[in-house]
Formats: sequence, structure tokens, C-alpha cells
Amino acid sequence: MEGSLRVSALAEYKSKRYSKGNLLRKLYNREVFGQFIHGVSIHHEPTKQLFSKVPNHLIFGLCDTIPDAGKHILIGVTRCGQILLTYSFRVYSSFFSSSSVYSYTLHFWLFRPGQLSDMIGEVQLFDGAQVEEMLTIGIAQWPHDNTRVLVFGSYQESNSVHDLRSDVEFKSSTYITLTTLPSLQGCDKCKPVASTFSEEEMMADGDVSVGPTCFNHGLTIHTYFSAPHFYTFDPETCLASDGRIVFNTGSFLHVLSMRVENGLETSTHDSSTAFENRLTFSFLRRHKYSIFMSDNWDCNMIQLLIKKLRRGLHTDKSQLNVYLQYALERHLLRRSDMKCKFSTDKGLSCGQLAVTLLDANNPKRKFFTLYNHKVKRTYSSSNKKDKFDFVKLLEDDEGKPSAIPTSVPSRKKEENVKKRTKVVSLFLSGLGKGAFSRRKSNRRTTRHNHPSNEAELTGEMIMENKTGLGHQPVSGCTVVLDRRFADHDSSSQIEGDEPDAHCTLPISAHGSRRMTMISDHVNSLPSPLVLVRQNSLDAEQLAFKAATAICKMEGCKFWFYSDYRNEIVKVCQATGEVFALLFIRLNVDYFPITSKRNKADLHNFYETSCLYIWNPTDGIVYLQGYSDLEIAPTANDRPWRPARKNASVLKKTLNLLPAHAPRLFIHDIKTGTLSPPADRILDRDNLIGFRLHPRSVILKDGLTRK
Repeated sequence: MEGSLRVSALAEYKSKRYSKGNLLRKLYNREVFGQFIHGVSIHHEPTKQLFSKVPNHLIFGLCDTIPDAGKHILIGVTRCGQILLTYSFRVYSSFFSSSSVYSYTLHFWLFRPGQLSDMIGEVQLFDGAQVEEMLTIGIAQWPHDNTRVLVFGSYQESNSVHDLRSDVEFKSSTYITLTTLPSLQGCDKCKPVASTFSEEEMMADGDVSVGPTCFNHGLTIHTYFSAPHFYTFDPETCLASDGRIVFNTGSFLHVLSMRVENGLETSTHDSSTAFENRLTFSFLRRHKYSIFMSDNWDCNMIQLLIKKLRRGLHTDKSQLNVYLQYALERHLLRRSDMKCKFSTDKGLSCGQLAVTLLDANNPKRKFFTLYNHKVKRTYSSSNKKDKFDFVKLLEDDEGKPSAIPTSVPSRKKEENVKKRTKVVSLFLSGLGKGAFSRRKSNRRTTRHNHPSNEAELTGEMIMENKTGLGHQPVSGCTVVLDRRFADHDSSSQIEGDEPDAHCTLPISAHGSRRMTMISDHVNSLPSPLVLVRQNSLDAEQLAFKAATAICKMEGCKFWFYSDYRNEIVKVCQATGEVFALLFIRLNVDYFPITSKRNKADLHNFYETSCLYIWNPTDGIVYLQGYSDLEIAPTANDRPWRPARKNASVLKKTLNLLPAHAPRLFIHDIKTGTLSPPADRILDRDNLIGFRLHPRSVILKDGLTRK
């Protein structure tokens, strides 16, 4: 009882400490420790805010802030706190169908506390797309980019239909507009552009624009896509890396980026970064993933082991380094159906094999014997204990899980390679964990301590060590499409065609005028140009190559795969690399590879998952780990959607570099109708708020929009 009272008193003290912190103390903590409250997690909300609530005198009435507020929907404020963002929509009758067409417009307002705001710009949203449903509208800003905003509208087909068959797949449509913010202080480049327009041209221009502007303050890009309804546009993940828009359509992973060429605007990210992301053994083993190896890594390691054994070194399998344990097991499994010879012992149980390494010059001399029972596996749902657990093998070697069972936080490539080379060199020289011991006599065994001898690592082995264990590169799955846009007047003679690829996204652009895509084969390109780059990963090709690699590691015959699901886990803010999870349903045979069977057994369906990292800049996919093959259930009453749940679990434990979240405001639409308006919208970052009703009728518990 006394202990519980102490705990409750401590919790009450902490809550009072968080809510009634001294202002000077908070400022001191922010300067010294980087957060307003010292000693608590940075993810704790009070550590990010100087004040616990927005003062009442900084909550302004909407009618006193925006003229004719009844025609606008206030959704938020930009990160700088100077521009209010509202949107409006109109409904038109469609000439091609009986449904209605919705037209959305984004409005920019210069916010002045206590005064009416002035409209400084407006943009037509989702140009080129025929929107036939009321959309959920969201506005987001990248963590470190205050010059642009991304507006997205999404609609999901209702899945309340009674037909729940597996072949029924509901769609979700997402519309995206990326636009720059208008200038607040007057731009020298906008004035010459405005002088080229007459009043008649501005009135006749179909694009919604208040004052022609330059590309830095008036550039807009539009696109849209459809996907299965469980692939939703998540801004926190899709906008994690500045200047990039990452989204999943099921068949492809897309990355869109935009920049102005000819020096008018610089890229928001550095593509020449010297960092690399890869998953650690502790992370993979915790989630029960096996490790990929290159084709020759295990063979080379075994050859080095034999070389050591010939010099008089003796060891037991339990003393081997984790790398060699893994290499020996995989070598035995992958080479068992080839020309390897096995020695049979009467003491071995059925299905077990013993592999003995012998001296080629003296066959009677035995170096090393390895007992294994995974060469010929028979998977069954009732007997899963017979499966050899390679993850357990890694756990036994590494001991307790590390304190941070996550990915390596973007180490430099050179340090990574040196570390792996040092580990292998120390092992081969008889130092460190799993070292060999030289047998001096029949009674005593001493440890051999010699300095690291890196001369034993040949150039081929050093190259293998860079990517030999895990982090296997896969190429040929990425498509890069560059499209350049210029003003309609300057590009009328050099118009280009849309790229001929089945992954091409529809893209339209406009600045002060509607822009036209131009051909890259023109010698003299107009100035300036807008470059829109699309990097797309073909999930279908990746599923085939990943399934082939997994079956090769498991030593089984791969016939075909019938389905796959792809899900984004996280996006690295520094490099833009995408961590993703791929589930595959495939048909395999565990018969020996030399078997004469030339036809797949349609009952041998298995399921597996693969963790990978995709670098959009290089166009290379790095396979990290894969799960064990499990028998696929025969009854499939519901759609197969395994990736989303597993990705959410991985997302909670996968820690990358500390990153700020995108700034986000969302106005939800449910069942095609507007949601009830919030009484108040509070912006704690800028310490301002807006109320819908006059102060006299403010509700006690108003809704807060973050």
C-alpha cells in the first residue's frame, strides 16, 4: 500500500512539473538539452511545447479573420504562421455521365492578428483529374521545407457491400497537388513576369491565379493514382524525406520529386550522401528473419576454414564464429543435391546427415564433421519443430539481444566495410569470439593470440565481405522517368510525348501559364525548365527475383508465385531510402534439385516475407532478410492482406536517424458528406488558434486539430 502511494505521488509530482514548468527553466533546458522539459522522452508531447495551452486572447474568431468565411473551409496555417490555408469546392454536372464533378480551389491568406486577412493567391487543385466524389482533403509540409505545400485528396470506395468474396477488390483514389507558397515580401523575379500580362489575358486565363508569379512562388504540379483501398496515402511516411513524395500503388512504389533547372532553384536533398542503411543481425533475429548471402560467400569462407584446419587448428562447431556457422549450414543445404559426398553413421536418426571435411592429400585425415538434419526437409503443419532455426543459431552466438534492436543509424560505408573486414580477419587469425585453438597436447588447449593478419583476405574476399552476408543487391527493377515542362508559348514547337511505360503517372504543370512537356532531344531547350522526376519500383519483378533468391537460400525448386503484397515500413529522411516489406505466395518443391520432375505440384504453396531497402537514386534494391517458408492455407475466404499488420509492427521497432514529422492538417470526409466542423482549431507550434463561434458561445470542450 505504501509503495502504491509513493508511485501515485511521484506521478502527480511529474504531472504538476510538466504543466507548471517555470518559463525561464524551460528556456534554459531548451538551450542546454534541446527540449523544454529535461529528463523525459523527446516523443513526450510537453517536451516540444513552451506553453501547455494556447492563451485565450490568441484564439481569433473566424468571421473576424477571413472575409466571407462562410464560403471557405479553414484547414490550417503554414509552418511560419503567416499564411492561412483554406479551400473551397464547387459542384458541376458532368457531360459524360450522370454523376457530378467536384472542383477544388486552395486559397492563401496573409494572416494579421486582429485584422481581416488579405488573399494573396489561390490555386486550382487536382488539375487534369475528373473528381466525381467528395474528397478527404489534407495539407502537409515537409519537415525542413517551408517554401512548398502538398495538398492531397483521397476517396475510398465503400466496402459495406454484402459481397465479401476474395475476388472483390475495392479501390481508393488519391489526387495530389504540389505548389509553392506565394511571396510575402515582394519578389524581384515575379514583377517582370506580371508585366508581360495584360488585363485581358489575366481575365481570359482559365487557370485560377491571383497575379502571375515566377517559378519560385507560383509553380504547381498535379498528379493522381488509384490503388487497392488498403494502400492509403500516409503523409507521415510518404513525406518523411524532404523534396520527395513516396507512395505505394500495390504494383509499384513511386517516388516523385520536382525542381527548377537553370539555377533558379536547388534540389532539397543531396543525392551524393556517403551513408548507407542496413538492418542489423539483432533486428533480423528478433523478428525471426534469416539472412541473405551471395552465391560465393559461404564457399569462400569454407575454403578459408579448410586452409586453417590444414595448419593444425581444431575446433568444434559450437566454437565457430556466427558467420561461419551460418556459412556452413547454408553451404550444406545448398550443395546437398550436387556432387557432395556424405558419410552415414548408424547413430544418426532418419533424415540426418553428417558432412566431413577431409584432406585431399590424405583422405584418412579428418578435419571437421558437421551434423545436419535440414538437408532434406519435409514441411508439415503438424510437425514444425523439425525445422532448423537459423535465427536461434544467431541468438546463441550473439548472446543477449542488443539494447537497441534496430537498424544501423546510417553509418558511413567505409566504416561498415572496415568493421566487417576486421571481424573476419580477427576470426581467421585466431582472435575474438569463436576463435580456433591449437591442440598442444591431449590434456591442455591454449588460445592462439596473434595480431590480425589481413593478408589472408584476398581481394576477392574483401569484395565479397562488402555485401556477402546480407544486404544483397538486386538491380533491374527500377524505372526512372524525367519529364521537363516549359511555358506554353516557348514550347509550342518542341512538344514531347508522354513516356511509353505502364508505370507512367499522369502529370500536369502550370506556372504563370499552363505548361507543356517538351522533348529531351531538342538541342536548345527554353529557359527556365521544370524537371519532374519519377522513380518507380516494379513490385512484380522484385517479387520474382526475391522468390528466386529465397528458394536458392532454402535449397528448394522455385516454380512460380501466385500473389504478392508490398508495404512501406519507413522512409529514411537523410537518404530517401525506402524500407519495405514484401509478402509472396509461391509454389516450390523440396525435392532434390536434380530430380527429374518437370511439372509443378499445385498443392505445394508456401508463404514467405522479405525485408528490403530500395534506393531510388541508385535504382538498386538491397535484400536484407526473409522469413521461413510456411504452408499457405488452402481455404481463402477473405482477401490476402498480410503485409500491413507486419509492417506496422516493424515500424514501431525500426529506428532511423531522429527526424521531425511533416506538418499535417486533414479534413476528413465520411460517407460522402462533410464532417461536423470543429469548434476550434489550435496551432500549438505557432501558439495561435481560431474559433468558429463568437466567444460568448464557445463550447467547453472544443475539438483540437493538430
